[in-house]
Amino acid sequence: MKMFHKSLYYQMTWGVNIIEEEREKCKIPMLFIHGEKDTFVPFSMLDEVYNAATCDKRKLVISGANHALSAATDPDTYWSTVDEFLVGCLPAEE
Repeated sequence: MKMFHKSLYYQMTWGVNIIEEEREKCKIPMLFIHGEKDTFVPFSMLDEVYNAATCDKRKLVISGANHALSAATDPDTYWSTVDEFLVGCLPAEE
């Protein structure tokens, strides 16, 4: 579990840099979340980095959400997707 938390922190902190600089080496599962109304990060960048990633990946677009407001705009969809993604990343219980 310790490795999982370290990987998750690394992904959250450096995820964009990993995609841009070392996309072929990325082995960390990534969940790309973007607000449809985000004007800070162009919406077109979502597909650019998502398509460049060679790791296991998932994409979530929150309708009507501005930058960094996806969870506040649609908390049910946001958190259920995050929970499902994280559970999918955990090792299976024996």
